Amino acid sequence: MIWQMLEPITYHFKLSGSSGEIGLFKWKGNTNSMVDGVQYTDQTADISYGRSVDGAGEWVRFNNPTPNMSNVSSTEPTTGIYINEFIARNSSVHQNNIGLFDDWIELYNDNNEAIDIGGLYITDRESDLGYWQIPTRDQDSTTIPAKGFYMIYPSGDPDLGIQHTNFQLAGSGEYIGLSENRLGSFEIIDEITYPAQSTNISYGRERDGTASWISFETPTPLRSNQTSSVEDRDMLFKQGLWVYPNPAVHEFTIRFEMEKPERVELDIYNLYGVLIHRKEFARGVLVPGQVEKVISVRDTGLKQGNFIIQVRIGDRIKICKLAVL
Repeated sequence: MIWQMLEPITYHFKLSGSSGEIGLFKWKGNTNSMVDGVQYTDQTADISYGRSVDGAGEWVRFNNPTPNMSNVSSTEPTTGIYINEFIARNSSVHQNNIGLFDDWIELYNDNNEAIDIGGLYITDRESDLGYWQIPTRDQDSTTIPAKGFYMIYPSGDPDLGIQHTNFQLAGSGEYIGLSENRLGSFEIIDEITYPAQSTNISYGRERDGTASWISFETPTPLRSNQTSSVEDRDMLFKQGLWVYPNPAVHEFTIRFEMEKPERVELDIYNLYGVLIHRKEFARGVLVPGQVEKVISVRDTGLKQGNFIIQVRIGDRIKICKLAVL
């Protein structure tokens, strides 16, 4: 198919995927004069080959083809997305979307707006930054909320779901890279080369999105690295969080304690780490003491399944699980 500026024209020949040449000719008089042409080598499925700059420049491969549009990206580079924490030897920490204890990679969005990461690439091969592309078919399942978290499962089996990669992490230590394709070349967004890991101990940034990496004996999947366990959080702000009935059918009650007026944010995530519902209470709206809020399952849009409840009180976080029948 040859694309003109406005509409396609179909011609009755096929291109070879192994190698070949394409020529554009103009008939003049009794001869054909070549206007432009290219010889190409072996091609890869769903990856195009084109000029790095429209009408000029070198020929490069595009993991994100640009049919009937400019080859030059007009979008700003992706920033503020971090490889925040991961576990490379997992037997009992955080079940994935099908209930297995696969290894996991947590991404953190440090931006003040939600970011769709569909189309970015993550790999365990420093020499092949485009080894696995985060799918673009479901934006709702690949969008990280502002200051939120997202799970990637390096299970080696992409058929298990949109978050599952075609590679697995090595417990002995290796590379993880997050990148994007711009102008036919890969630009690294974040990367880490990590040492040998221990079972059920994660490796992550000491504070979300910062430079210092440490081991967490109590991993913090889908929540802040600032505090490493429920017990630590309880000691920090001496507040409990109760959700009942659990499992819930039509409604559930969230109960927690506040010692002083604070801004409170209630977030409910599915097990993909996608934000399903958010409710904010400005400072002074809730009276200090024991706070109880009744939540309607219908109003939150929750369906049957398992969810993560996150209550942020000021700059402190409390987490628990909720099942909906």
